[in-house]
Amino acid sequence: MAVIEQVLPLSNDGRAEFEVNMALMAEAAAQPELAKTRDEAHRLLSELFLRVAEMVTGMSRENNEVRQAARRLHALVDGLSFHLLHHSPEDDPGWALDIMRAEVANLHRS
Repeated sequence: MAVIEQVLPLSNDGRAEFEVNMALMAEAAAQPELAKTRDEAHRLLSELFLRVAEMVTGMSRENNEVRQAARRLHALVDGLSFHLLHHSPEDDPGWALDIMRAEVANLHRS
């Protein structure tokens, strides 16, 4: 869970990093040279979630279920990050962490 908490915008630094990432995605449409940086950031996050899914399930990334679990984790973090950005930094992010804990627990039981 600690790794996932690091990529969620839970702190001021995390929020700023996510805002930069969102701006990079938006600006890449107008400035195609930014697409490589955007795509590399996405690839690195995908790899991170693949490793998390492997660790939690105890299975290899060669397993389709592990790859699907990694995609779900990545999509869930992306969505939660977007929603967290709409909340005040002073708001308790516990609801987002609860959702992630439940997903990780479900993967662990799989």
